[in-house]
Amino acid sequence: MPIKFLFALVDMCKYPLSIYSSVIRFIFVTIIPIGLINYFGVMQVKNIAWTFLFSLVVSGVFLCISVYLFEKAFRLYESTGS
Repeated sequence: MPIKFLFALVDMCKYPLSIYSSVIRFIFVTIIPIGLINYFGVMQVKNIAWTFLFSLVVSGVFLCISVYLFEKAFRLYESTGS
């Protein structure tokens, strides 16, 4: 029984939250956060702005720089041996 209920919830998650009543929408966003999995992510991708893309690129550059610096420092690290 719980497995069928879980599959039913996942099936309900495939549809946009706007087709459900406000009570069901509230349950899917707060109590059982299935609505957070796909709906809000898709809405953000749909309404994507250039500043968001720019921030993704900048954060990727900083990530690459930090990984490079970490690996360089890790290679130079010498243990005390104790």
